[in-house]
Amino acid sequence: MSARCTPSLTLVGALRRPSTSADGASHMTSMRRRIALVVGSVALASAAAVGFAGPAAAEQIGSLQTDVTISADTSFRVVESIEYDFGFSDRHGIFRDIPKFDVMPNGDRRVYGVTINSVTVDGQSVPVEESEEGPFLHLRIGDPDATITGSHTYVIDYTVTDGLRVITAEDMKDPAMPAGVAAGDVEMYWDLVGTGWQVYIDQADAKVTGPGEILSAKCFTGAQGGTTACPVGAAANTVSYGPVSLAPAEGLTGVTVFPAAAFSRVPTENIQAGPLNPIWGIAGGIVPALLLIFGPIGYALSKRRSDAGVVLTGSPPQYSPPDD
Repeated sequence: MSARCTPSLTLVGALRRPSTSADGASHMTSMRRRIALVVGSVALASAAAVGFAGPAAAEQIGSLQTDVTISADTSFRVVESIEYDFGFSDRHGIFRDIPKFDVMPNGDRRVYGVTINSVTVDGQSVPVEESEEGPFLHLRIGDPDATITGSHTYVIDYTVTDGLRVITAEDMKDPAMPAGVAAGDVEMYWDLVGTGWQVYIDQADAKVTGPGEILSAKCFTGAQGGTTACPVGAAANTVSYGPVSLAPAEGLTGVTVFPAAAFSRVPTENIQAGPLNPIWGIAGGIVPALLLIFGPIGYALSKRRSDAGVVLTGSPPQYSPPDD
């Protein structure tokens, strides 16, 4: 999410029977771009890695709507409505992976706070199993003891913190920066629909509402790296993106800018150092071990050379044999 972050909606896959729920699971790591404002030349940001249990050919998403409400305290609430059609396939439900961090170019991580508020299916509560899987909060949504077919509507409601960023003076040097945007304004750069879907989406759209007027809004759709513009409609403090039809592995990214004065606090980015490269970890363990082994040997040899022939205080008397 953003980041890009984030995010956004990554992938939802059909949940099969428990014995095969891990089949086809994969992770595709990507990085949310930290760009002040997207312009036509900026590629579509990809969603963070996702896991997926491959759907049958007949499965599809009739509609996918993402509603984002940004608060003055810089947190925002995301409500995803997913009309998933399982066709005649027996399924227990869906997977939903929500990114908890994105990897930056220098290896550091931009971390997001994610809190699940509620999950329903067709307006009713449903069993949800949460787990941590790499950079994701992995949701397993569905009853493991019952299967379903046909079309069902999943609504996932969650809150994100540390997902906004401040436009800097360096960002303002970009000649394509839209008029009316200034350093200090607040940007939401988010994958409202990620590129991890492996089913067709008949209609995808999104709406972002903020605490102040919309200064700028851009929308991009297509495969990861795509730059195809999508419909944008802005009025007062709300902007709509789409609707668009998406093929598998296509997504929708929205970039929305609000004035700094609309927020009660300055957005912060939770940047944390990435894990140490394994090579350095190995080297860090080997070097101390070598010092422990060879250090005493080297010290003894050096003392032997420096003390050769020297009379030391408290040392036993030294004798030499008589002449002849």
